[in-house]
Amino acid sequence: MDENKLREIIRCARENENVEFKSASDSFSVLGGERENKKSLYGYCTAIGNEGGGRIVFGVTDEREIVGTKAFQNIEEIRSQIYEKMGVKIGIQEFLLPQRVVVIDVPGRQIGKIFTFHNRYLTRVGEELVEMKQDEIAKILAETQEDFSAKYLDFGLEVLDPQAIKKMRELYEKKALSTTNASKASLTDVQFLSDLGLLKNNKINNSALLLLGTTESLRDLLPDAEIIFEYRVNQNDTHYSDRLNLRQSLVFSLDILWDKINSRNFVSQLRERLMRRDIQAFNEDVVREAMNNAVVHRDYQAHKSIFVRQDNTKIVFENPGGFMPGITPENIYNQTAYRNRRLAESFEKIGLVERSGQGANLIFEKNIREGKGIPKYETTQYDVSLSLSALIKDEEIITYLDEIIQSKQLALTVDDLVILEKIKDRTSKGIMKRDVQKFIDAGVVVSDGVGRGVKYFLSKQYYKDHDRLGEYTKIKGLSRAGIKELILEHLNANKKVTAKECQQISPNLSPKDVDNILQELRRDEKIKFITFSGNKKNGHWILIGEN
Repeated sequence: MDENKLREIIRCARENENVEFKSASDSFSVLGGERENKKSLYGYCTAIGNEGGGRIVFGVTDEREIVGTKAFQNIEEIRSQIYEKMGVKIGIQEFLLPQRVVVIDVPGRQIGKIFTFHNRYLTRVGEELVEMKQDEIAKILAETQEDFSAKYLDFGLEVLDPQAIKKMRELYEKKALSTTNASKASLTDVQFLSDLGLLKNNKINNSALLLLGTTESLRDLLPDAEIIFEYRVNQNDTHYSDRLNLRQSLVFSLDILWDKINSRNFVSQLRERLMRRDIQAFNEDVVREAMNNAVVHRDYQAHKSIFVRQDNTKIVFENPGGFMPGITPENIYNQTAYRNRRLAESFEKIGLVERSGQGANLIFEKNIREGKGIPKYETTQYDVSLSLSALIKDEEIITYLDEIIQSKQLALTVDDLVILEKIKDRTSKGIMKRDVQKFIDAGVVVSDGVGRGVKYFLSKQYYKDHDRLGEYTKIKGLSRAGIKELILEHLNANKKVTAKECQQISPNLSPKDVDNILQELRRDEKIKFITFSGNKKNGHWILIGEN
């Protein structure tokens, strides 16, 4: 776009779903900051992209006055930050009219996909950025083509590996023995595959090709259906010391991949009173569920491979295709959404998974129970990665969880395990009191503060039992009453105090927590707020009775 085109846009365009004008004379948030402010470049790009794409013009007011902007000085860095979050490249141009104007070109979303802003689906209503309603989300999802894994092809059994079909039949019969499923041993291959929903009118679907296809047919028909394994001794090594490219039927390749991972497995010994407990670095159940999730939930129409990267501290699974709408790193263990439903159901029928859509909760439960922490999921619009620690991060939490179950007679759900892990790691923001009340009642968790400022800690007994009382004192910090005493002492010595200074007095508290404490002191008629010219930013607090 040239300068004349830009001037025409400024002169003629309405601020609507395609063009947004922002003065931003000094600065403008890129990603929304710690509070994830929607009215940031990332937020506007998300909303505009979800509406088909458009432009944002910075340095121009709503009245079309060119005022110039100092925002976005490092254009390449801004472009990189947005790409990392959204998975698309935005266009950025600078113009001098003579004031500096910055134009952002935002591409539209793909069919059936929605851009997210910190896991929220944004759109615009007038001047406001708002979250999409469920019917809007459903309408976009309805654009998506049929289940890729259920799509039938113009090929039959000739592109399938007979040995893979034999292996699948063995897997099915093995599961049938432990369930009420009827045996299919007497059926022909055609009948067997038809019953499993993999063959119709002698034509296979993509699920059959993925599970049973020959190496040659996968290479020719689904070349991106590939798993690449890499091993590095140290996670920061530039070059891998081992690599394996797998493009063969899934009934074989998943076993080959596990054998490769397991060949570098190692055991950590945990002392439990007079006993020793062996914990594998790479738990087979957890790793297999992660492998299954990667192949079942990937986007097979994306021209990318699945990557599995292992080193001596962790294993990372990366697969094409972002989370399905409604799924986030926080709720993935108790929510289900299908990208390739037919493939997922096939995995369940032959026993590769216990229950379709329930693998993530097993990953969370076993990882936390083995002291390796919460599995780390990360996502962009087009990729998902899962990182699993090979190392025990906290031996004490393993025995503590066992003690809770035995001595407190509490059955721990996956939600409970995640909550306790977050409290231990002091990342309990957003946890509701109803979620931890049973632990408070049992003396497992203690709370400090009230309302939104409340914080939760594992009980003092946990730290005492594991000879870590000093750590308990440090993380719990001063009591609320103690912080109030320090603020009043500061006021006695200095006559006034600002919210910023209160934050310095107790840096562990958030600005909201500090404000709550100051308001409590005000309601107790200990202090009052003094402002000048109605500008609260320039105000301060003084003791009642002081001038």
